[in-house]
Amino acid sequence: MERNYDIFKRHPDGMFIWIETTGDLQAAEERLKQLAARSPGEYKVLCLNTLRVVASQRQVADAIGMLKRPAPKSIRMGVRSNEDAI
Repeated sequence: MERNYDIFKRHPDGMFIWIETTGDLQAAEERLKQLAARSPGEYKVLCLNTLRVVASQRQVADAIGMLKRPAPKSIRMGVRSNEDAI
């Protein structure tokens, strides 16, 4: 199978990191969706024949899912009081 499309992910420093190579554009686009669902970020597909970006995917992290409520102060300090009980 001929490998014609490279997939890259943008690193936080702005550089693109090579992830993998696929044989056709349809497979590359499907893989972008899978990668973005697993690890949010910006992805690009480069056609090796033309050296052009032919697909991209950008998935941002769900900010609500990333927020965590801090534990009550008494638990953080190792003391549990009745007012902390739910």
